[in-house]
Amino acid sequence: MKKEAKEKKKAEEQAELEKAAEEEAAEKKREAEEERAKQKAEHERQYAEAKAKRQQELAAEEERQMQEALRQSEEQAKLEEEQRKLEEEKRKEKEAFDAEMAKPLPPGWERKVNEEGKIFYIDHITRTTHWQLPQQQPVQPAQPMYPQIPPQQPTYVAAQPGYPPQQPVYQQAPYPPQPTVCPVAQPSPVAAMATAPPAYPPQQQ
Repeated sequence: MKKEAKEKKKAEEQAELEKAAEEEAAEKKREAEEERAKQKAEHERQYAEAKAKRQQELAAEEERQMQEALRQSEEQAKLEEEQRKLEEEKRKEKEAFDAEMAKPLPPGWERKVNEEGKIFYIDHITRTTHWQLPQQQPVQPAQPMYPQIPPQQPTYVAAQPGYPPQQPVYQQAPYPPQPTVCPVAQPSPVAAMATAPPAYPPQQQ
C-alpha cells in the first residue's frame, strides 16, 4: 500500500510538474508572441512615420523646386524686360543721333563727334564750340521786287469826229515802285549746357 501511495504521489507530482512546465511554456510562448506583436507594431509605426516624413520631404522639395522655378522665371522675365528697355533706349539714341547728324549746318559750322560719342559743333567764324546748333528763325518768303498790279480795264474816250479814231487810254501805275527788303534770319543764342563742349580748336579725328 505504501509503495502504491508513493508511486501515486510521485505520479501526481510529476503531473503537476509537467502541467507547470506546460503552463510556463505557454506563458513564455504567449509573452514571446506579445513581444513579436509589439515589435511588429513598433516596426509598422516607424515605417509609417518614415513614410510620412519622406512624403513631407518630397512635398517640401517639390514646393521648393516650384518656388525656385517661379523665381527663375521672374528673374528671366525681368532680365528680358531690362534687355528690351536697353535695346529700346539704344534704338532711340541711334535715331536721335542719326537725326542730329542729318541736320543742315549753318555756313561756317562743322559737326564733330567726341570720344564719348557725343555730337558737338564748331563755329569757325567765331572760333567757338557748341553742343547744339543755333536756333534759326523761319525764313519769310521773298517778296517780289515790283508789286503785282492787277490788269486794268481800258478806258475809252469818246471818239471825235474825223480820222484817225482815238486809241484807248490805259491807267498807268506810278513808276518806279518802291523795292521791299526781305528780313534776314539771325541765329539765336545757344542755350547753356551742363557741361562745356570741347575747346576750340578741337582735336582732329
